[in-house]
Amino acid sequence: MGLCRLDTSPLFFYYFYMDKWQEMKKRFTENKIFKIKLLRNILIVSLSIATALSFYNIFFIYPSFTDLLIESTKNDSIRSARHLSAMFFPEQNELTENYFSVDLLKEIESHKDDFALMKIKIYSKSGKTLFSTDVNDVGVINKLKYFHEIVALGKVHTEVVSKGTVSLEGSKMTTDVVETYVPLMNGDNFLGAFEIYYDITNRKKKLDNLTSKSTTVLVSLTVGLLFAIIIIFFKENKTTADRKRAEAALLESEEKLAEILNSFTDLIIVVDKDLNITWSNHVVVEFFGTNPVGKKCYDVFHVRDTPSATCHIEKCFEDGRGVENEMEYIGTNGVRMDLWYTGSVATRSEDGRPKSVIVVYRDITEKKLLQAETARTGQLASIGELAAGVAHEINNPINGIINCAQLLIDESQEGSAQAQISDRIIKAGSRIAMIVRNLLSFARDHEDEPRLATVQDILSDSLNLAETQIRKDGIDLKVYIPDEIPKVRVRSHQIQQVFLNIISNARYALIKKPTFALEDKIIEINGEVLTINNNKYVRVIFSDNGTGIAANIMDRICDPFFSNKPLGEGTGLGLSISHSIIKEHGGRLNFDSVEGDYTQVIVDLPVPG
Repeated sequence: MGLCRLDTSPLFFYYFYMDKWQEMKKRFTENKIFKIKLLRNILIVSLSIATALSFYNIFFIYPSFTDLLIESTKNDSIRSARHLSAMFFPEQNELTENYFSVDLLKEIESHKDDFALMKIKIYSKSGKTLFSTDVNDVGVINKLKYFHEIVALGKVHTEVVSKGTVSLEGSKMTTDVVETYVPLMNGDNFLGAFEIYYDITNRKKKLDNLTSKSTTVLVSLTVGLLFAIIIIFFKENKTTADRKRAEAALLESEEKLAEILNSFTDLIIVVDKDLNITWSNHVVVEFFGTNPVGKKCYDVFHVRDTPSATCHIEKCFEDGRGVENEMEYIGTNGVRMDLWYTGSVATRSEDGRPKSVIVVYRDITEKKLLQAETARTGQLASIGELAAGVAHEINNPINGIINCAQLLIDESQEGSAQAQISDRIIKAGSRIAMIVRNLLSFARDHEDEPRLATVQDILSDSLNLAETQIRKDGIDLKVYIPDEIPKVRVRSHQIQQVFLNIISNARYALIKKPTFALEDKIIEINGEVLTINNNKYVRVIFSDNGTGIAANIMDRICDPFFSNKPLGEGTGLGLSISHSIIKEHGGRLNFDSVEGDYTQVIVDLPVPG
């Protein structure tokens, strides 16, 4: 089977390359994208935290520290007011100018300096300024609403006055000040109030500096993270673009590979080490009518539950070498095919062991038929040469016998026994000579073009070779070919071969039918002219009442090498060749049969227009 050896190395190369390339590209791309996405997510989370801390610092930490500073200053003012009240106004009476001696005024000035107070003012119950470290304020009456509706009710009132703005009394501040009003109460009685100005410029400046620095750091971190994220996004986009290009290249490679695989008319599968089919081409799917992926190869191709003891594919996995062998496949419909398969390692694992094997099955049924037909043609040629030689050897003595018999007739009296015997010898010799001529004609190598011939002449030549045997077997031969049947354009020797094959099969069927089931052995040959689709045909019908043809093999009787005869009695090529000959002449070969009853073989040959 050297002619059947499959050169599938390009296929193995493509499959191996695509498998490795896809695996490598997938790992590289997924790993790279994973790292980029992980880094990007970390940066986004960090950016979110940094941004949140910046806003938290500006909108929460700074206001909270400011409030804490104000609250601390307020508490200091309350303590200072209560301290001065306890020292200099122990009677808890309404405050008047009489309380302010020179010593008291010095003590207040000293207290102001000790506690770094900016200004101290003391109000009477009515809001008149009884004392102020700023003498310009003494005597001024505070008529503002907050004093009489808040402070006079015993509530501490605090106000932050920023640099460049005016205080509650309308004085423009040159520094940042916390202005606090502390009421002096005797129970529910409002006695007067202290107004203390705390200069918080330095403390506020420190707080602003601290807040500014922390905000700057956070904003810088935020900007840096944002910039990093932008870079990562560009990197990710580039990687995504690379991946898309790689996927496009992979898709293009896969399409090329698919085109290559689909161009194969062979059945191709890939199996793993457990003999599971992991991939198949469209030819396999179309052949079996279903996708065999996931099934065992021995189940699909051999209809077995377990692999055979001599499984060549298992051997390929064991030693890593390619294998090839011939196998016979018989389908569920009984169709027989000869397949030549080649297996080779497609991919290997990291340790070098075969991981998958690709198997290519090629249908060599027709090739084997051609080889067999070529051999048969050679045999027939040899037989023809032998028959021609035998015919020539027989022809010479037969002519001598006929001549001698004619001499005997010439020397004998007419009507004598010697004359009658001699006449019989001449008739038998002439018949032998005619058979020899037909045998020479049948065995001759014909290369001529189709010519006009009558069906009667072709059938007559065929019966001259077979009629004696038919009569000997006790078969009644009935022939009716109307004279008006037109000529057909054929190669006469080929049509004669078809007729002889049909007659031979009819004779065999009549011989093999049990005698108790057969009253008369009959072969009928009828001819007629008919029109099919506006085309005129000569139809020759061969009928016999022999064994018939079983219905389950009716569609297979023209298959090459199919025969229902016992081994050694038939080649299975007769009807196959006959069908080819009739088809080559533009005709048709049909069959009608009932098993155990009859068979009709119908030959239609076109009438030339």
